Amino acid sequence: MIHGGMKPNDKTNAIERAKKGFDECKVIITSSVIEIGLTMPYLRTLLVIGAEKYGAGTLHQFRGRLARKGGHGTFIMMSSKNINETNEDTVHRLNILKNNTRGSTIAEEDMIQRGFGSQNNKSTAQSGNLDGVFRGVKVLPSDITELLNTTTGSQLLKPRRDAKQ
Repeated sequence: MIHGGMKPNDKTNAIERAKKGFDECKVIITSSVIEIGLTMPYLRTLLVIGAEKYGAGTLHQFRGRLARKGGHGTFIMMSSKNINETNEDTVHRLNILKNNTRGSTIAEEDMIQRGFGSQNNKSTAQSGNLDGVFRGVKVLPSDITELLNTTTGSQLLKPRRDAKQ
């Protein structure tokens, strides 16, 4: 068992046992402390219970713990509710992970669902659109790409000749 409430030495010892593989440790029960980038070369199956409680980035980090030294890993997300009792946004977030493996794609899909968050340096909002780049307007990556592909958008990227250096 590994969790963040353990004494540092106990946690280190548990992680080291888990890293040694099947002969030393057949099953690991852990909190989200495993997300922090541990390399556990023999970890082949990961079951996340209550997956609906985690964001897309965290779930992707969990999945990234599998088969770090090569081979095949199995990632299972288990909801604590029936899927028909889970709200649409949560199902969409879980499906982002089901349908994508690239971190950049997952981040973009998650951002489209949740919004950019506040771009104001005094805000703490990490999702939503109200305090985004354009107040009250939902701007998607495709909107920015479209803008940059227009004549006006491409001119925005060119330095003005009359600008002082």
